[in-house]
Amino acid sequence: MLMRFRSVVCLMLSFAVGCGEEREHPLTTIVKGIYRFHDANNRFPLINSLGLRDATNSKAGLSWRVQILPFIGHQELYERFRHDEPWDSENNIRLLSEMPMLFRSPGVTKEGHTSVHVFTETDPKKPGTIFNPPGIDSLAGTAKSEGISFRDVVDGTSITVMIVCAGPSTSEPWSKPGYLEVGDDPLVNLGNVTSTFPVGLADGTVRFLAKEKINGELLRGLLTRNGEESFEKVERMASNKLSVTVFGSFPDLIEQISNDNRFAVNVVTNSHWKLGDAIDDKVSLFIIDADSRTFKAVQFCDQARMKKIPVICIRDFSDTYEVNRLKNWGASVVLPRPVDVDEAMKHLISLTNPEDKSNARSSGK
Repeated sequence: MLMRFRSVVCLMLSFAVGCGEEREHPLTTIVKGIYRFHDANNRFPLINSLGLRDATNSKAGLSWRVQILPFIGHQELYERFRHDEPWDSENNIRLLSEMPMLFRSPGVTKEGHTSVHVFTETDPKKPGTIFNPPGIDSLAGTAKSEGISFRDVVDGTSITVMIVCAGPSTSEPWSKPGYLEVGDDPLVNLGNVTSTFPVGLADGTVRFLAKEKINGELLRGLLTRNGEESFEKVERMASNKLSVTVFGSFPDLIEQISNDNRFAVNVVTNSHWKLGDAIDDKVSLFIIDADSRTFKAVQFCDQARMKKIPVICIRDFSDTYEVNRLKNWGASVVLPRPVDVDEAMKHLISLTNPEDKSNARSSGK
């Protein structure tokens, strides 16, 4: 199963290199150390060893890097730190020069400094990361002073980034509590990274991302642990394909869309149809089963119309009132059952063709 996940990730994240034979990298040892820390403490390290909410503005406590020292072969160094003192106390500052080689970063020349970082999201209304600041549990809004554990990584460990090797401009003292902020564009917060940069995933693997093939939205999706990113969603963000979301069971049509390399298809069953979560600016077109949920479909079409996203509705044509209601409330096309796959594909291509917006409001059959 792990090999299957790894192969899917390599295929899906087209910006990754080195996905064939595993490449040894210092991040591999660091990720393993974080795993061992979790095994011993039932949680991941805190960004500040004393669990303070704002690690960047406080000198108290020590970094997550210091916390994992016993688990990466540096027990003796760990014991020489005074954990009830600030990172730059008279005793602790002397240990800055003894930074393990694992934390040495390309382009960072200042002694005791590193650009190996974790990311956090300090906005409790947004999806969080593995290293969310204590006291902030994104989305849930509850205190997490005990730290984050594997059970909180709901997106899946194979598509959740744990640590990154950022650009030299982001370097900081290795023992100082700190993090990079996800923010509006985490790619910018990575600093002056090279053309490819390594990340350690929560499944224990290390991947190399190509800067030219990744954007802030995709990186944010990989950094968050509970943003509800699926393999399909990450694939859509990582490619230039037009995204088509299908609500309902239309196997022949779905197969035809999937076989067309212009489109990336995401299928949602009716039982998981959540109107509020469905409207996505990155979706190019919706196809919905409008038979059993006409009222909901009408609401959906109206919201999609406001966002200028075309919708193809499929339903029984015996009820002409409902067919007309769907058209009046924003359905781009209403097609009858049984679905004519060729006809549906013709409308799909027409509605998503940026060079032919004149057909964006077809009346259907």
